[in-house]
Amino acid sequence: MATEVLICPECGGIIGATEATDHGKPCTCFKDGEFKSSTEEDTSVFGQVVPVAKVCCQCGKDVAGKKRYRDSRGYWCAACHKADKAANNPIGVRCPDCGRIVSEGAIVEYNGEHICGRCRKDRKEIEKQKRRFGKVDDSAYRPHENKRLYILLSIFALLLVMVILTHLKELERLL
Repeated sequence: MATEVLICPECGGIIGATEATDHGKPCTCFKDGEFKSSTEEDTSVFGQVVPVAKVCCQCGKDVAGKKRYRDSRGYWCAACHKADKAANNPIGVRCPDCGRIVSEGAIVEYNGEHICGRCRKDRKEIEKQKRRFGKVDDSAYRPHENKRLYILLSIFALLLVMVILTHLKELERLL
């Protein structure tokens, strides 16, 4: 009758074995009733505890005692983790105006364009400055002003004619 051998996924040892057999070495994850991950430390052939080297799986830098991340591929230094996260998991969308990456909810429509809130604020400020210091559009008032000018010129011409006629009458009387 063949016995079934259970292999530990953490250390690769035989679960329940107390000594090395033809199937492999015994599991070292459960010593003294406590779970010990094989990536934290390993038992060498001579029974001494040797720490496992902690190197970045991307760049190979030693990350022992430093800020590090761990996933199914191994340890990551902070810089490689950040670069991988930025490359594979973009947080939001890129603003077409300034190029910053913002959350999708921060994109708003402004004058028919989809831009981020900061660009919208900047554009509003620029438009405000243009209105403040720009040329005033007087096309709506120009016809009214011209009509008023023609009326005043007509009154002035009428008064001028009256003055001239008055002077002519005085000249006639004197002659």
